[in-house]
Amino acid sequence: MPKTVAVQALDQIQSVATDILRPLGFKRKGRCYNRQTKDDLCQVINFQMYKQGDRFCVNLGVYVPEVATILGMPTGMKWVQEYHCCIRDRIGRNGIDGTDMWWVLTRVEDLGPKIALRLEKEALPYLAQYETRELVLKTLKQDLSRPSLSASPKLVCAAILKEQGDVESAVTFLQSLLDDCSNEAQKDYVHEIATNMAISL
Repeated sequence: MPKTVAVQALDQIQSVATDILRPLGFKRKGRCYNRQTKDDLCQVINFQMYKQGDRFCVNLGVYVPEVATILGMPTGMKWVQEYHCCIRDRIGRNGIDGTDMWWVLTRVEDLGPKIALRLEKEALPYLAQYETRELVLKTLKQDLSRPSLSASPKLVCAAILKEQGDVESAVTFLQSLLDDCSNEAQKDYVHEIATNMAISL
């Protein structure tokens, strides 16, 4: 089936992105890029086409295996999609112009350099905050209420700390998460997570 004009346009934009990302250790499959860090985390960059096919955005993610385990998400994967990540964001949301950015697929010759700039100025520095578990903990502790994560920062911190053997600190984060709950369903969920971590609250 022939590619649409929009798909061909996004292919061209991604070729510019690939030229930047490949030398930095990112591998590409379709619209998605993966890079394993030295601490066995996976950093993800994903080009998402809008459902009408006339625009796209660039999503960012970080996959932490122990968080995926306690959340019942896939583990041991050879390839990680952005929606598998517990840390997720999007270029533009808190970036140069502070908006949730979707680019219209016109004037591709102009868009390529713009996306390249966004990757260099936003995506790569963002992912650099999450190169290791220690950096993840440091970054998340600075803002435990950040809304852009697919999992609570407190939950992510608890899972990492439990994996590191710091059960006491993991319990502290889970108890704080429990205290944040506004209804019984949320409390049941936190207790379920604690059970998955072999922690009693």
